[in-house]
Amino acid sequence: PPPKYLSSFFPGVRSGGASEQPADDTVNVTVNINTASAEELAEKLPGIGIVKARRIVDYRALIGGFESVDQLKNVDGIGDKTIEKIRPYCRIKD
Repeated sequence: PPPKYLSSFFPGVRSGGASEQPADDTVNVTVNINTASAEELAEKLPGIGIVKARRIVDYRALIGGFESVDQLKNVDGIGDKTIEKIRPYCRIKD
């Protein structure tokens, strides 16, 4: 870790201690991809910006809702790697 004095000069630099990921790699925040707005999707899904989020919402409207996270592969710009990155953050039902 960087020396402690660096954090006072560079607020984004942490001086050791807690990591950003939980120790057990669990995800505490999930988003229902069938009800979330484009803004919520962009905010809560890593690697998903507002453009892809809007595509998700448009595709969701077209198909009447998702039955599986894997259906996101049908959205332009979302492939296998993105699916695996966002899967822990997605849910289908409340």
